[in-house]
Amino acid sequence: MVSVRKTRKSVTPEYTAYLLNTVGVTARRMLAIMEPVNQQYSLGPRGASMLSLIDHGSVHPAELAEIFEVGRSLITAEINRLVAAKLIERNESDGDKRRATLNLTPLGKKVSGDCFKTIRQVVDTSLARYSDQERNLLLTMLNDLAGDSGA
Repeated sequence: MVSVRKTRKSVTPEYTAYLLNTVGVTARRMLAIMEPVNQQYSLGPRGASMLSLIDHGSVHPAELAEIFEVGRSLITAEINRLVAAKLIERNESDGDKRRATLNLTPLGKKVSGDCFKTIRQVVDTSLARYSDQERNLLLTMLNDLAGDSGA
């Protein structure tokens, strides 16, 4: 059976406002979970998020600057705080001494893992009543809103 997507009218201004509010509240909730880590280790506002990104594959300052849509000098300042807190190590990249590679220290791995575990528990609890298919649809829709085709 072929699935046919129905054409819908434009969303109402009220719906758009509610959607924006809900997405914003959700983002603030996730950031609030990480805030105690930022405070405990005197990190910048993106510190705990940066740990998670480094732990899951983003290992160069330029990548982090692009993800957070901030300048490299701001990312460098936040990286310096992570290094000072002994959560990450900054090493010269193989083949290009101007490019740094970021790696978590054992303490950084623990802190990142603890944050991710807490966020995962919140997501699991909040979305427990939905099927895998519905959760995947949520991700697809959020990616569409973010302008990410998922490809």
